Amino acid sequence: KNGEIPEYAFNRSGRFLYNLRYFKFPKNVTSIGKFAFESTGLEQLVIPNSINSIGMGAFRNCEKIKGTVIIPIGVSRIEHQTFQLCQSIEHLVIPSSVKYIGAMSIASMPNLKEIILPENLEVIMPYAFGNNPMITKITIPSSIKKIHWQFLTNCDNMKNIYVIVNGSHNPRQSSNNRR
Repeated sequence: KNGEIPEYAFNRSGRFLYNLRYFKFPKNVTSIGKFAFESTGLEQLVIPNSINSIGMGAFRNCEKIKGTVIIPIGVSRIEHQTFQLCQSIEHLVIPSSVKYIGAMSIASMPNLKEIILPENLEVIMPYAFGNNPMITKITIPSSIKKIHWQFLTNCDNMKNIYVIVNGSHNPRQSSNNRR
């Protein structure tokens, strides 16, 4: 309706559409409401380039989405809990348009292998990447203005955190990422 997948579209009074395996977005859709696809059985997620807004928890607990998910250019915020508990996603492509990554938005994704943060990213909220055991390295772009100290909580295999300063990488060895 009016270019939007509404809030809680596939979640009616706590009844999730577990059998929803695939969804083809209409051509006129520009936004996805909060918790719209939460806990559905989606196995593949192709977000069209027309999307410029993805609501909080929109794909939370969609544990069957496999492979790579590409967030379209034009999306500027990854809201709280957007991909939390998406257990089968291995790669998440974040475009340079994203300036904000919300709390727990890319958390508890045990098969996520890599996080590449875009230049232009300004804010990373608490627990944004928490509980992602497969992540071994992350690069923080020089554009960061605010980063919460617990953004990598329980990333037990984290070995390297790179911080870009004046266009060059400065590696920092991670001895205890639970701080």
